[in-house]
Amino acid sequence: MKGRVEIAPRARRQLEVITPEVRLRILLDIKVLEANPLHPSANVRKLKGFKSPTYRLRSGEFRAVFRVEKEVVVVAAVFDRKNLDKELRSLRN
Repeated sequence: MKGRVEIAPRARRQLEVITPEVRLRILLDIKVLEANPLHPSANVRKLKGFKSPTYRLRSGEFRAVFRVEKEVVVVAAVFDRKNLDKELRSLRN
């Protein structure tokens, strides 16, 4: 699947407070999702407890939560892994 990636406003705000070097690495990892968002070697796992299929991408110490909607990957949030539980609770449908 060749698609495109959209970053939600919430994720954009979260990326703005991350240091530029780390932000670049996260954005490069997110860009890989354009080619195949569910490729097993892309550090992607399906999350349980969501109504629509939701996935998380591991990028160093950070996590990006996204959904695949037709040919668009929508990145909903990007956060430090220390805040995983809190962020996932706030994203539940």
